Amino acid sequence: GGLVVISPPRGAGAHAFDGLTRYGEVRALVAPNAFHTLGLAEWKACFPEAEIYAPAQAIARVESQSGLSGIRPVGELAVADVEFIDMPYYRTGEVLLRIASGRGPAWYVTDVILNMRRLPPNPLAKLVFGLSRSGPGLRFNNIAPFFMVQDRKALRHWLAEEFRKAPPRWLIPAHGDIVDFAADSAAACDLLASV
Repeated sequence: GGLVVISPPRGAGAHAFDGLTRYGEVRALVAPNAFHTLGLAEWKACFPEAEIYAPAQAIARVESQSGLSGIRPVGELAVADVEFIDMPYYRTGEVLLRIASGRGPAWYVTDVILNMRRLPPNPLAKLVFGLSRSGPGLRFNNIAPFFMVQDRKALRHWLAEEFRKAPPRWLIPAHGDIVDFAADSAAACDLLASV
C-alpha cells in the first residue's frame, strides 16, 4: 500500500522525492537508530502523511534531534515480506531489517556491520577505524556499539544465531557496499569467525 523509507538522507532534493512517487506513496519513514535522524524533518515536510518510526529506545532522542513528535515504535510497523526487528542489547536502539525478496532474503543494517572499501580519509577517523578493526572490508563496527550497546558480545552472538537460522543472500549495509553471500560464501564465515 505504499513505500517505507529507512534512514531518509538529508539533502535528497526534489528529484529523489519525485522519483519515488512513481513507485507509490511514501507512507512511513524509519529512523533505524538514535543517530540516523538528519533527513527526517525534510522528508516529513515533503510527505506530511507519512508516519515516523524508530526503535523504542531511540524515540526520545529522535524526537529531540529531528524536532518531530508522535514517533511510533518500529515494532508497530507491519509490511508484507519485511521484518523490522528492534535488536536486543542496545541502549540507543538499532533496527535489523529483514526482507523476503524474489532475489533472495536480504538484511539491511545501519551501524552494526560495515563494508567500507577503504578507511575514511580523515586522519583521526582513519586511525580510529583502523585500530578498532572496523574496516576496511566487511566488519563488525567496533566503534558505534561501544557507545550504543549494553552487551556487545551478546549482540554478536544474537546476530550470528539469527544469521545461522535464516541466512541472508544479500547484506545491505548503510555504510559500504552490498554483499552477495551467494557470490562470496567465505564473506559470512569471515565475518562470523570472530563471534
